[in-house]
Amino acid sequence: MSAVNDVTRFGRVDQQPDPEYFVRFVDEVNAIPQVEQIEAQAISELRLVSGSRILDLGCGTGEDTRRLGALVGPTGSVVGLDASEAMVDTARRRSVGTGLPVTFQLGDAAALDFDQEVLTASGRSGS
Repeated sequence: MSAVNDVTRFGRVDQQPDPEYFVRFVDEVNAIPQVEQIEAQAISELRLVSGSRILDLGCGTGEDTRRLGALVGPTGSVVGLDASEAMVDTARRRSVGTGLPVTFQLGDAAALDFDQEVLTASGRSGS
């Protein structure tokens, strides 16, 4: 594996010569049937209900964010957060026209920029 195509560099996707390599890598991993099964099981364990509000940290291309958006319905919301502008741009592009209650933001999971009232209310509602 060349240094250009080194998947250990996910923390620095936007600084790589080919950020699209990482988008393609995520797409290929998501296409593996076992990964799909694991994701479906993990999402079912969340026991989401219509109206839930979700924060998807490290959303990548937004695949899981959109899946969650379909489950929370029009009264819910899902925010996908990723440190990579290339990933967030891809997630936004792929979500256009879906009608899903999803948004995507560029950010650092270790320095969340969400109103404390929103986070507290979300915790109280069981979402």
